[in-house]
Amino acid sequence: MSLFAIGMVMLLIYIHINNTLLTV
Repeated sequence: MSLFAIGMVMLLIYIHINNTLLTV
């Protein structure tokens, strides 16, 4: 995986965690 792909995955996980914390 390229560095860009890793960055995109990390960003998606970060957003998902934030959304979960905000809803709960």
